[in-house]
Amino acid sequence: MDARSARKYSKEDWSKLASEAENKIEGRLFINGEYVDATDGGKFEVINPATNEVCATVAAGTEKDIDKAVAAAKESYKARSWLKMAPRKRMGIMMKFADLVNQNAAELALLETLNMGKPISDCLNVDVPASAVNIKFMAECIDKMYGKVANTHDSALNLSVREPFGVVGCISPWNYPLLMAVW
Repeated sequence: MDARSARKYSKEDWSKLASEAENKIEGRLFINGEYVDATDGGKFEVINPATNEVCATVAAGTEKDIDKAVAAAKESYKARSWLKMAPRKRMGIMMKFADLVNQNAAELALLETLNMGKPISDCLNVDVPASAVNIKFMAECIDKMYGKVANTHDSALNLSVREPFGVVGCISPWNYPLLMAVW
């Protein structure tokens, strides 16, 4: 459901959706295009900080799981299928992704709220729309590489280096998980 429709929900509607969502959350790891259990079968509970209640149980990835995920990502990177794709096609895929984020705004906002304990209004009006806007911005950049750098301020040094890094691991800020994931 999109954000406009979801804004009409009452507190009771959101509470009902939250209780239903807990049974739908996929808790396995996503490696090489499929959901898998952690190598050792380990799991941990995700606690909603607003209620101190368990909102999901998810796989506790191990070093072996990380190695598998990195190996799969490296293979995908080496295949260069995304790079070989025409820029307009890549742009279209990313635009469709942004549209899907907007179309599923209520569910994504609810998951963000359960995970972070943030008000649903923040997630629905800020986090999810900003994520879709960010995806669209990046999509629009795909065919806009002219070898120039736009100045942001006279006192700032601006550099653009177009050099793929390959597979990277990162620890992102916790307060905007969806937005951090789409960056």
